[in-house]
Amino acid sequence: MAINSDLTYVKGDTVRLTAYLTGTTGAPLNLAGCTLTASLRKGYYPSTLVVQYEKYISAGSTLADVYGFTGGLGASATGGTAYLVFGSTYMQNLSANTTAKYDLEIYDPVTKDITTLVRGSI
Repeated sequence: MAINSDLTYVKGDTVRLTAYLTGTTGAPLNLAGCTLTASLRKGYYPSTLVVQYEKYISAGSTLADVYGFTGGLGASATGGTAYLVFGSTYMQNLSANTTAKYDLEIYDPVTKDITTLVRGSI
């Protein structure tokens, strides 16, 4: 089940989110082999896509910082931590009267499940 999280930001700012993913036992999820996808739209789907990021997490990958200007996704294979950054370049393109929508999904190749982790309005 997705967490709903509406955000307020200043136009042109970098928006950073961190997700700590755990399993039913509370242990960090092993994200190796999974793919994260994040999108930002000017409204509900199928409205205009502002930016979309995708990141495959290979075994042994470590968490790296994501640049604030362009944004992107970062994650580690074993730490259960994922970064989502909507870059200032894209946030500058949203007008004051726009209620943009974002989401972060994970695809697990073992179960073939796509799960929305977090979504909301910006």
